[in-house]
Amino acid sequence: MARDLLGPEGTGLLNPILEKPRRTWSKTKICCIVCAVLVLLLLIGIGGFFIYISTYKADTGDVDKWEDFLAGDTANFETMTGSYELVAFDDHYQSYLEAMGIPFFVVPLILSGKERLNITVDEAANEVTIITITDWMTRTSNFKFGEMFEMQYGKGSMSGLMYNICEQPSKTEIFCKSEEREKGWEFESLLAFSYGGLVNKRSFLNSNIVTKKYYKKDGVDTQDVRFKKATTVASVEDHSWLEFNDSEEDWLNSDDDWK
Repeated sequence: MARDLLGPEGTGLLNPILEKPRRTWSKTKICCIVCAVLVLLLLIGIGGFFIYISTYKADTGDVDKWEDFLAGDTANFETMTGSYELVAFDDHYQSYLEAMGIPFFVVPLILSGKERLNITVDEAANEVTIITITDWMTRTSNFKFGEMFEMQYGKGSMSGLMYNICEQPSKTEIFCKSEEREKGWEFESLLAFSYGGLVNKRSFLNSNIVTKKYYKKDGVDTQDVRFKKATTVASVEDHSWLEFNDSEEDWLNSDDDWK
């Protein structure tokens, strides 16, 4: 009897009859567990994303620096044509996007993305081409000053049609009015160019929101801009070198002694 319990030939193995049966998982059970793990990971990812969205604060760039850098230097301005990189925007830009109905979880993606403008102005044909390049899309706008043109914007439920007309108030400015007729929206945009780049001042008239975006022109050095602005201001606005003090006037008046 003991021999039977130890297995055949005394190998020390228990008789299979007395062995504890092994557990086996069905394919259905394994699939359910794998799916549950995947769902858990997905929920963790979504939760992390929403925490990021709710606590996100956009890096707007050094607005004061670029406001000073790009403002007022029109004396050295050469041409609107060129490539421009977005370097800063003010605190109202997020409100501007939200007022247009852009979902809250998309806004941070736009604010953190890159943007470039490639602008070509054909003065002979009175025609402007603006190519906007972001991380998400590339859009080309062609128009002539004083002529109405249409422009598609957005995707899916956020898409629509804008009716626009642009003018050139001065050699350094492009002013545009836009209308989204289906939604009743009205916008204004002023592109103010300078030697160092441009400032895009946008106004959402329905919501009374005004925001600014700052673009640096490719190939322009910040130090060069500061030098040009300093020399321009000194030559145009600072006339102190033309004013004589008392000693200089006495010296000039002493010329009478030579007569």
